[in-house]
Amino acid sequence: MGKVLLMTVGVGTKEKKEKSMESQAHGIAFAIKETTPDKIIFLVTKDSNETLNYVERYLEDDKENKLRFIRSEKIELTTFSNINTLVKEISDIFEKIKHHKIVVIPTFGTKAMSIGLSIAGVLYNAEIYSIEGDRGEDNLVIPGTERLEQQNLWWIKNVFLLEKAKEAFNAGRFGLAMEYLNQITKTKEFKEIVSNMETIIQSYEEWDRFNHKKAYEKMKELPKDKIELYRLNKNFKFLETLYSLSRKVENIEDESQIRETKSKIFIHLIFDLYSNAIRRFEEGKYDDCMARFYRIIEFIGQYILWRDYSIVVSEAFGELSEVSIWYDLKIKSNIEDKISFEEFEKKYFNEEGKLKIGLNQCYSLLEDLGVKIIDDENQFKKILYQRNNSILAHGSQPIKKESCEEAKEFVENLLKFLCKKENIDFEEIKEMTTFIKLPESARLL
Repeated sequence: MGKVLLMTVGVGTKEKKEKSMESQAHGIAFAIKETTPDKIIFLVTKDSNETLNYVERYLEDDKENKLRFIRSEKIELTTFSNINTLVKEISDIFEKIKHHKIVVIPTFGTKAMSIGLSIAGVLYNAEIYSIEGDRGEDNLVIPGTERLEQQNLWWIKNVFLLEKAKEAFNAGRFGLAMEYLNQITKTKEFKEIVSNMETIIQSYEEWDRFNHKKAYEKMKELPKDKIELYRLNKNFKFLETLYSLSRKVENIEDESQIRETKSKIFIHLIFDLYSNAIRRFEEGKYDDCMARFYRIIEFIGQYILWRDYSIVVSEAFGELSEVSIWYDLKIKSNIEDKISFEEFEKKYFNEEGKLKIGLNQCYSLLEDLGVKIIDDENQFKKILYQRNNSILAHGSQPIKKESCEEAKEFVENLLKFLCKKENIDFEEIKEMTTFIKLPESARLL
């Protein structure tokens, strides 16, 4: 990987044009000698090209650097005053050489050219230098007094990296966000904010993987005023509640209290799964989103069977129910009016006599119990068909955005039914599980 030197080239003042060009040319020759680059790129305008004609004379006694200059590349910029255009054009140049070590000297040229090269230098992590020197009565640098001074624009770079880290976090790209933070110069001004953001990113990354305990423990490391500052309050409350419920269920013996506590845990998990699905939808990961929607529909069916009828059809709720559950159901419902014992056993129980059933059968069993949750059977069947034929299930078809939007509406109706049943505010719990978006990084400094 070689070293590439980029320099802006100007024409100097109109009143002393030739003398200004000579002064710049001497400074350019000095920069080449000091940096000994493998490649030189001069950023010129139509008028400033002429300045380079004066450079070679100052390298006559230095064959190696003279050869470097002769082999240099000149790129004519389309403007010398529009900073946006200059940053874009110069960035395009940087993109082609980004795998090299880049050194920039934005001393010469117009102010806009110098600003454009400096900004691009910060964006591409280049070494930035200026050529300083003693000035004569004409305000030009006296040849022979030049010196190279490094310009450490770490503050600008740090703010830029913070903003990129924030953007990556808000897009759910937690690993990329950490990469940006790792590039920040950890000065006193930035040490605390970087530490806070690292904690936040690690917490949400764990949460996104459903590691709620680790997510809570990590977020708890933040001081209370920082939880306020970063607007984490509602998310923190959700994790704290889920953590407390999980601890509580481990330390109580009363069966009714255990059941009540588990019920709250399951509700929290269902809504967390919903918010996770929405994040996948926003990322355009429609297959992942549909897989989560499917699980939510299944989870809700399993939950209602367990909550209202003590029927366990998934190990997530405890030990699977056996055929003897029929006699309890005869007391709790009019199941005999819907299905006979023989049909019940044949339809829902496996060879081991356990009630382990899938999504479709969950809602079929609920109907046999007289519970009608699904209003639109055609939409229900359509969602199941699309999920089952997706590549993440049993088929090879990708899920389309429109299919996810339909499933989202269906799932939200189920969740609202559940909230009404459990006396829960749908919007409130949805907000508690929705990942925050970090505010502008500069405001946090």
